[in-house]
Amino acid sequence: FEAIELAPKDYRVWGNLGGAYRHLPNNQAAAEDAFRQGMELAEQALAVNPDDRDALKNIGLFYIRLGQQDAAYDAILKATELAPQDPDVHFFAALVYLADERLEDAITALERAVELDYTPVIIEMEPEFDAIRASQRFQTLMASVTSG
Repeated sequence: FEAIELAPKDYRVWGNLGGAYRHLPNNQAAAEDAFRQGMELAEQALAVNPDDRDALKNIGLFYIRLGQQDAAYDAILKATELAPQDPDVHFFAALVYLADERLEDAITALERAVELDYTPVIIEMEPEFDAIRASQRFQTLMASVTSG
């Protein structure tokens, strides 16, 4: 909550809060409220700069968390078109695909993020990827970055 007090207009902070609430029991409504606040702030950033890839990748995740699949895919696809070499954009794409249960697409996006030197420890620590940890592709990907 201190981060919100320090940066109340930062959509990323609201997204992080929503993500934290998602992993706490009985906090789905609080998570959705945080994602909604982050979405509104990211939309304000996009009104100023429609090509803001950081706002786009975040808003894609906010939209998918709020059940707005079409808007989520529009945002994350635009972010990947604007920044095809940005590993963080591909990481966020993986989260969007995973939230929509497109597991193979999520792993493909993670593979691309890793090819672009995304930090493997963040992938390892991200609880959202629990849904694909048992996948052979995911295990092969993680083995390739931890052994290399």
